[in-house]
Amino acid sequence: MIYKTGIQLVSATEQMLYQAAGSAVQSYSQTLLLSKLQDAFDHLFLKEWWPHFTVRKQLTVANGLPTTPLQDIVHYEDIRYVYTETRERPLAKLQLATNTLNPVWQAGGVPRAIEHNPATMLRFWPSQCAGTVLVVGRARPAPYLITQTFELDSLMLSHFAVWSYFTEDAANPDAANMHQAMFTDRYVSLKNNLFNEPIDLDPNSSRYPDTWTEGWL
Repeated sequence: MIYKTGIQLVSATEQMLYQAAGSAVQSYSQTLLLSKLQDAFDHLFLKEWWPHFTVRKQLTVANGLPTTPLQDIVHYEDIRYVYTETRERPLAKLQLATNTLNPVWQAGGVPRAIEHNPATMLRFWPSQCAGTVLVVGRARPAPYLITQTFELDSLMLSHFAVWSYFTEDAANPDAANMHQAMFTDRYVSLKNNLFNEPIDLDPNSSRYPDTWTEGWL
């Protein structure tokens, strides 16, 4: 990925719009273009679980609730997985139809399921469970200032912003279609590079040989 600051992205987006800032030509509002770029970032941030935004937070659970606030992850939908100490499979999300008055969901023990809780973000079931959990999620950046670096690929953001601009303007549908195609190509390429990696299905074994083994031919 290629990262750029807000001002660099605005300049690149202006060039893609075949305009240049200056008294002799039409100029675009930096505020408008920065808003388009932020919209592009917000859309793409939610579209994938980009690895560089991943955070891992350990929490202590008592009586079904975390004992301290969850740091960095501020939205429930930004939680990807929650693990107990001894299991590789993440906790399930409690189904809406679950009858939590049933004693099996009241008795203590280790956490078995999670649910959104407005006060603490997470609630664990059974309601009296306790233990240590690992929360894996993503840290969502605050809206970027024009001097800050947007932490997603600059070409992807600019093509998306230009596509959005031409779509709303409706005066140049060919340009809108072109930038839509260029955005899609860039997005798919980055997605394939980031997410098409080998998966270790057995966490207790090494993916690659790490010892010398002699054998007979």
